[in-house]
Amino acid sequence: MILIFDLSNNLVMASSDVPSSHEGDDYIRVVYEDYDPAYSYSLVDGVAVKGDLIPIDSDEIARLDAEYETIKYQRDRKSEYPAIEDQLDKIYHEGIDAWKVDIKAVKDKYPKG
Repeated sequence: MILIFDLSNNLVMASSDVPSSHEGDDYIRVVYEDYDPAYSYSLVDGVAVKGDLIPIDSDEIARLDAEYETIKYQRDRKSEYPAIEDQLDKIYHEGIDAWKVDIKAVKDKYPKG
């Protein structure tokens, strides 16, 4: 695992490779074999040091879970909608009203809230 730190020695991300957005002189890359995302890490003299267990805020977890469930219909709809190319083809060949029928069927199947 590669730990990527900013110039202030703050852990920015952990990755199996270095994304192009984190290359260059603005970041310090350190290979760390036993990375555990449940812990904090800091950079000391060029070496990644495992820190404390990151506390979990159960209220924040509950809030995020509720938010995730609130928008479940969006995930369900997304998997059911035809590909955008197919939607455009439908509009071109059959018109906007035929397309609206297909889209409405998905929206009706997965209503908001």
